[in-house]
Amino acid sequence: MNVMYQIIEQSSLHGMPVWIKAFAIALFAFISLLLISMLVLLLLNMTSISVTFGYLYE
Repeated sequence: MNVMYQIIEQSSLHGMPVWIKAFAIALFAFISLLLISMLVLLLLNMTSISVTFGYLYE
């Protein structure tokens, strides 16, 4: 918990209301988890993915 306090203390969130701090941290966590899950899905399905660029391959 000390790390979280240190991050908030040294960021622009210092001095903001608690609900804004909580929203910013929750939004960051959501985006991070979304990106990590997309990376995992990409790595799991890498062999079956075929990217074509429309008119280049007919």
